[in-house]
Amino acid sequence: IPSPTFTLVHEYPCAIGSLLHVDLYRLRGEDAALALELSRLGLVERRLEGALLVVEWGEEAESALGGHPALTVALAIAGEHERVAWIGGHRAGDIL
Repeated sequence: IPSPTFTLVHEYPCAIGSLLHVDLYRLRGEDAALALELSRLGLVERRLEGALLVVEWGEEAESALGGHPALTVALAIAGEHERVAWIGGHRAGDIL
């Protein structure tokens, strides 16, 4: 799935309804802009309707998205040929 950086949101049908892939990189550090964009995009409402949100660079948006349960996934480059994933704060193992 390509990053939606320039369109902010891509929507995909899935077994539970909709998966919204959101990239908030361009809105980082701009609280007012972030709140306005989240409102304009209707992400809170879509989440309340049952859509699954996958948000890149979403650390600053977590509380603005309504405080619903969230699972944080972090990916890191650990070496030239090593990538590591953490899910919910726990190392999930090496990837790549």
